[in-house]
Amino acid sequence: IYQVMDPAVLTHTPIVNYKKSSIKSFFQILTSNALIPIDTGGSTGSPLHFFKTKEISLEMLTTLLQIAHFHGWKEGEPILSIWQEGMYSQLNFLNKIAGLLGAPMFTFKKIDTATAKKFTQTLNKTKPSVIFAFPSYLSELIAKIKIGGYGVRNRPKFVLCAGEMLFDNQRKLIEDFVGCKVYQFYGTMEIGER
Repeated sequence: IYQVMDPAVLTHTPIVNYKKSSIKSFFQILTSNALIPIDTGGSTGSPLHFFKTKEISLEMLTTLLQIAHFHGWKEGEPILSIWQEGMYSQLNFLNKIAGLLGAPMFTFKKIDTATAKKFTQTLNKTKPSVIFAFPSYLSELIAKIKIGGYGVRNRPKFVLCAGEMLFDNQRKLIEDFVGCKVYQFYGTMEIGER
C-alpha cells in the first residue's frame, strides 16, 4: 500500500511494468522478487493501489483452489474467472496459458449486451465446472444475458463469489440463472490476509 510502504522498499525493489512486453513482465514475476502492482475493485470505496509478491499471489490461488475443492471441484475441471479489464487483461498471453491449464479468464471493458453474448459463448465453449467472479459482475452479465435472450447450454457445479459483499438479491439472481449454489468468500486475501 503506497501510503504505508517503506519508500526504500519501492526504491530498491523492482516493480513489474505491464506497459512493456507481457512476456517479459511474466518472466520477471517468475524469476525475481519483483513487486506486482495491483488495484482493488473499489467496491467498498475508492480503489486501493498496492503491491503483491508472487508468494502472496500463489497463496491466493491455492486458497481459491482449497475453497473450490471443499465445495466439490475436482482437479482438472475448468474454473472460469471473470475480470474487468485492467492488470489481468494486459497479460493476454497469460489468459491463453491459463485457458490451456483449465483456468480460462473472461475479461471485459464494460458490461453490455455484446459482452453478455461473448460471455455466453465463453460459457458454452469452456464448460466450466466452477465460475469465480465478483457478484456485481456476474449479476450484471446475467441481467444482460436475459435481456438478450442468449442461450446458455452449460451450467457449472457452483459459483464462487469474492471481492465484494454478495447480497441476497444477487445470490437469488445468480442461483436461479445457473441452477446451482453460490458460495461467498470475502476478505483481504489480495494483501496477504485471511
